[in-house]
Amino acid sequence: MTNKEAMAFIKTFMDEVNTQDCRGTESPFFYVIISRSADNQLREHSCFFTETDANRHLKENHYRYSSDAYVYLKHIWRAPEMDKFFEALNVITGNKKGGEG
Repeated sequence: MTNKEAMAFIKTFMDEVNTQDCRGTESPFFYVIISRSADNQLREHSCFFTETDANRHLKENHYRYSSDAYVYLKHIWRAPEMDKFFEALNVITGNKKGGEG
């Protein structure tokens, strides 16, 4: 991957991160797959930064999860490094977080 391709990918990625439905959850947030185990307990699987990626994973790997598995949004609570990481990506790409600027 060239620098130009990397920047294009990061810009597209951050565009999606900043415009996806946060369901009223403060940024930063991430998505997990929720599935029932054999003993009927809810389990969280994986970590995705976009809902598109989480849904794609669930669709392509549905056989690994219970039939009622779904994508769930979680907040990255009190993680200042993650806040700074996403802020830095926005600065580098010239993006604005939803509602800013």
